[in-house]
Amino acid sequence: MENEKTKFQKLRKKTSFLLNDSDTKQGRYIVLFLLFINLFACFHYVVGTYYEEQTVPFWFELTAFIIVILFLGEYILRIWSTEHRFKYIFSVYGIIDLLSIMPAIFLPGFTFLRSFKVLRILRFMRLVNPKVFIFKKLNPYQLQVCRTFLTVLTILFIASGFIFYAEQNCGSGAEQVIHTFADSFTFCVTTLSTVGYGKMYPATPLGNFFTVLMIICGVLFVPWHIGKLLRLIIKSEIGKVMKKCGQCGTSEHCSDAEFCRICGSKL
Repeated sequence: MENEKTKFQKLRKKTSFLLNDSDTKQGRYIVLFLLFINLFACFHYVVGTYYEEQTVPFWFELTAFIIVILFLGEYILRIWSTEHRFKYIFSVYGIIDLLSIMPAIFLPGFTFLRSFKVLRILRFMRLVNPKVFIFKKLNPYQLQVCRTFLTVLTILFIASGFIFYAEQNCGSGAEQVIHTFADSFTFCVTTLSTVGYGKMYPATPLGNFFTVLMIICGVLFVPWHIGKLLRLIIKSEIGKVMKKCGQCGTSEHCSDAEFCRICGSKL
């Protein structure tokens, strides 16, 4: 009995380790698989916006079902394998995982849950965590560039999805300009970048509300990430002095450097 209990505990610990590891070969395969599923889920959502509800093909519904099963399976495994279950459930990652499954709930009066599919892009937040980031060779500066890019893309993608939903399902009688997800994404890019062509704009109150939220999130989060990026650049430059290598001519070296960082010659 004790041996079975010990095996069960070891299995839980191994599952938890593999779901949060990118150092081992198995862990990297799992992270790559989750990365592929997340990319496919976002692509699947965008393609789905071009289908009307009555014309959705069977293969598309089948792939949507498979995506939900995979997300649900991962969610259950994480709850089962973690030592602090409630901490995970109410953590940022736990809530994001739950929101990724909620669009599968088709209850009367809760059709708006389908728009939550756009929130699946938030699952990429876990994959840029330094502890599980698969591209270990990236330095802190390069990792922050990835985070900044992902933040901007996430804001644009989520805002585009909700604005598209508002324009297609909450009509106010005004002439609609945004007809596809691409129209919505174009509007969000031009708005957040302050270009503002004026050709596309939300015609519903809910669409305008999501536009305001997008602008607020852009003002709050994008400068914050850029500020962290600038601090990393300044910090890396402060530690460098104009110490020229007589062998290869490289001039930027740390103040305590004894050998050239390029050719290895003594400075």
